[in-house]
Amino acid sequence: MKRAIILGAGISGLALAWHLRKKNPEIDICIIDPQKRAGGWIETRCIDAYQFECGPRSLRFCQSDLNFINEIGLSSELIEADAQAAKKYLVFDGKLIAVPPNPLALLTSPFGHLCMKAVFGYPFRRKAKCDDESVASFFEKRLGRGAMRAIIDPVVGGIWAAKPDAISMKASFSALPKRSKMKLYSFRNGVEELPKKLATHFAKNLHLGVVPKKIVELSDRVVLECQNETFEGDVLFSTLTVEKGAALLQGDRVLPLLPHVPRTSLVVVALGWKKEDLPFHGFGFLCPSQEEGGKLLGISFDSSIFPQHNGPFASRLSVMIGGRGDESFCEKSDDELQSLATRYCKKYLGLGVPDVAHIVRAKRSISAYLIGHMQRLSTLEAHLAPRRIKMVGAGLYGISVPACIQQSQKIGMCS
Repeated sequence: MKRAIILGAGISGLALAWHLRKKNPEIDICIIDPQKRAGGWIETRCIDAYQFECGPRSLRFCQSDLNFINEIGLSSELIEADAQAAKKYLVFDGKLIAVPPNPLALLTSPFGHLCMKAVFGYPFRRKAKCDDESVASFFEKRLGRGAMRAIIDPVVGGIWAAKPDAISMKASFSALPKRSKMKLYSFRNGVEELPKKLATHFAKNLHLGVVPKKIVELSDRVVLECQNETFEGDVLFSTLTVEKGAALLQGDRVLPLLPHVPRTSLVVVALGWKKEDLPFHGFGFLCPSQEEGGKLLGISFDSSIFPQHNGPFASRLSVMIGGRGDESFCEKSDDELQSLATRYCKKYLGLGVPDVAHIVRAKRSISAYLIGHMQRLSTLEAHLAPRRIKMVGAGLYGISVPACIQQSQKIGMCS
């Protein structure tokens, strides 16, 4: 391979470029993105001395991830989350309850009566063999419906902004990192430092604001036709969503094999108070769909997680609203959304009117893997193996930043 085209300058595309060049320093890489900035959904903004995240607010890294951060020259900017961020809460009967740290504590907690019968009865129940099922089905069999709704439902809402009966257990949870000694990190100037640093290594390779129109695979090369120019390479890696990738492959025989991957939307209302302190400390809380009419996904306690970012603010929060298939919140006005977020902060945390607010409408931002996704993905991989077109990224292989980096490393080092 002498020349590679990468579609998408988000974390998957940038990390892929790094690993392709690491394996083959002479490779010619062309990174194309219709957006005018690199980083995709990762974006950190600073308004009135208030630093907040428009996308991921933190990064769960293990040692292999830290090695990557060191390779790209960003270790000196890494900051670790405060120890109090280990504490998490769930809304239960209208109140915040600390998440039990272990199974024994779970059984003796307010959640215990919900799952004790299911836990003790599980070994005696006949279990049908199931290759894949919904997250709701999997946990209802093991914890009971009450515990699934009180504990698993808010977790699924907090991670995927989805309902547990709508996504695949096998695909969704297998994509979560299962590594020991993981810690929570950010960077001195926010999460966006990561794609910004990677982009500096490929400044001459980036073609931002270039709109792709069509992908054509020939016997000896692959051609990407864009709005005003054409690019050719030995291989093309698409890190775009499945939907956007499919739009560029019209007439290609791969189209029937592409898995259907719907994407969920949510609104994040970032709030800051200069003088009011949080009555709770920790990572934040998640809210099950039976509370607040399913409108509230949760609130992260940003000022507790990374106090290094607080600046002039005593408290900083991110209120996550919508999701779970409800697209209407992205259409509400700023005033409506700020009022709703402020009401939640008053109800659960006793906080008054914030000094600063910023609203991010994350339309169709999170991929939801449906039942059977892993099987369809395996079929797609087998079809693309001998071809010059490859598909990677959060749309297929995991929505977290570490998952994107690791998949890009796997693809890059094997190409």
